[in-house]
Amino acid sequence: METLNTLKENKTINTFAKENFCVLCYVGIVLLVILRDVVGISVPKVAIIALATMICLISNIDGLFCLASFIAPLHTGVPGNYIIGLIFLTYLFKKRRFVLSGPCIICIGLVIVLELFSVFRGYFDFVDFAIFLCYFLFFTMSLMDKEQILPGKKMLIYFSIGMITAVITLFGQLLRNSSLEAILNLGTRLGGNMTGNDAAMAVSFNSNDLSFLSAMLAATGLFLLKSKRKVVWIGLIIVGILLTVMTQSRSGILMLLLIFVGYFIFTSRNAWKRLWSVVLCVLVLAALIWIVSVILPTYWNSFVMRMEDADISGGRLSIASFYFSEMIDHWDRFFFGVGIQNYVVKYGYFQSSHMMLQEIIIAWGIVGLFCFIYIFYAMTEKALRQCATKREMYSVPLYALLVVFQTGQGFSTRQHYLYIMVALAFLYLGSGRDSFNGQRLVKQPFGMLTKGKEKPIQ
Repeated sequence: METLNTLKENKTINTFAKENFCVLCYVGIVLLVILRDVVGISVPKVAIIALATMICLISNIDGLFCLASFIAPLHTGVPGNYIIGLIFLTYLFKKRRFVLSGPCIICIGLVIVLELFSVFRGYFDFVDFAIFLCYFLFFTMSLMDKEQILPGKKMLIYFSIGMITAVITLFGQLLRNSSLEAILNLGTRLGGNMTGNDAAMAVSFNSNDLSFLSAMLAATGLFLLKSKRKVVWIGLIIVGILLTVMTQSRSGILMLLLIFVGYFIFTSRNAWKRLWSVVLCVLVLAALIWIVSVILPTYWNSFVMRMEDADISGGRLSIASFYFSEMIDHWDRFFFGVGIQNYVVKYGYFQSSHMMLQEIIIAWGIVGLFCFIYIFYAMTEKALRQCATKREMYSVPLYALLVVFQTGQGFSTRQHYLYIMVALAFLYLGSGRDSFNGQRLVKQPFGMLTKGKEKPIQ
């Protein structure tokens, strides 16, 4: 018995040692990205890839999901395709056994076949196809596997670390060109090419993607507010709200509103409390608008001007109309799509689609759309089964993200696979599991370490 306890303690110590080494690797990636983008020191890609490789080799499966969440906001500033490829191959090697239903396998197979058949339409690259497979298969196989439970809280923590790193580098690049006072006074819209950094690789975003990530950062603070370290979570809420406003993205602000309204409504247990929650949300929203108009008047005035634009869709309706008319004129495109690769060139248009569902039809046709509807259903249904409490509340960030994705690009932006994975992590907050295979280490009398169930986050 004593030998068994000794072995268990040694295994626990070994686990903590590996986790500490992984933390050092994460710190290394953060420092390298900041030194490159803020200080201007040349950092080779291979250094970041090497650190990510060590994390993949040392981590358990949960660690791979944490790395993917960490990479999501840093994707443009690191060799994202290499790292996701490493994560996927390591996941295949360590998981080995997958439990997927028949319909899931059929849907995954159909989408891959439709993408592969687009080779006959030209403008096809097999390297891009291999990259697509890494993202798509990691996304679908891990999230639909009936035995795979995501480490929700750890994923959101690592996502927050990656997001804060991205924000530091973003403002660091801006401050290299002008002062913070000038940035605030000019109402510089965060996102796009406003950093002026033409380096081959640097952390950058378009305004919509930055607003989506900022809204999820605020949601992370909101949903973890009742756990320890409240000051940290409040800080994430404040930073997330300010960043969302500074992007001046209507979609991002809509997502932020949906998250906060949904959270307060679904945390209430009866109709009267839910009504009061709606009233409270309106009052809080009015207060936030007043605060933002006082603290960041230039941003607020610029946002109001954007809302008063004659074409509030920003040209999205005309783009959607073109693609739908082309699909109606070519039945093969409507049923089977043209592939996600270079579909803009294949259609002979100058703009990509700004509607996720439409982009799925463009890429893989109506057949692919039905496949993705089932894939999303299977992912969400599996996550909801794992969520032991307040399912409606924990599902708000995912549904809010899917709603605003209808105003932007879909899977032609590869990191959107990772965004959805992070949004799904909120649902696993209600499963009550941590990083040790659904259990947590509990300190017992006489210094022994045993395993006990983690309570769901209320």
